[in-house]
Amino acid sequence: MIGPQNHQVIHEGNLNVNNYQAANFELKMEGNVSFKKITVGENIKFTIDLGDIDRSIVADSISVGGEIRLKGKGKLTLYVKDNITVSYGGINPNGKNNLFIYLGPSENSNNPKVFKNASNSSISAALYAADANIELSGGNSITGHIITGGKKVKIDGGSNAAVTTNGALIYAPNANVELTGGGNLTGSIISN
Repeated sequence: MIGPQNHQVIHEGNLNVNNYQAANFELKMEGNVSFKKITVGENIKFTIDLGDIDRSIVADSISVGGEIRLKGKGKLTLYVKDNITVSYGGINPNGKNNLFIYLGPSENSNNPKVFKNASNSSISAALYAADANIELSGGNSITGHIITGGKKVKIDGGSNAAVTTNGALIYAPNANVELTGGGNLTGSIISN
């Protein structure tokens, strides 16, 4: 798929919203889709139009330096096979309970995945990570529940985990949960 100014937004199974020519690109979801890699470049805004129907995206990995916004009345489920990293931007930053992120299990349990949300980024979603460790750092926020089978959850450096009205739940029965360096949680923790 060619985006604005001939930038190849969808190319060889990848979604590449990583060039100024793709700024403000909108993907109209007419069905469920899969990508090898989703990349949103720094300071680039990208919109997924769900319409009125719940949709799913499967991706091997997601890297966000800009912002992914959701549009429409539908809900989105992101199934991520490998890693997801968010910095200097966000995913659904002003969302209203319309995003669920599923981070699949690690290939090697001795080297688990890490879900990283860093550097003034914002995510509004419920997150389920099969066995990933969770790191929130650098003044970012996640609004929604976090469920993980990982061994570590760290909220650090002025980061915040909350659900605005009801409080967040971090359910990490195998993990040590650390709130350090100004990390903040509004809600409940169930952990090791």
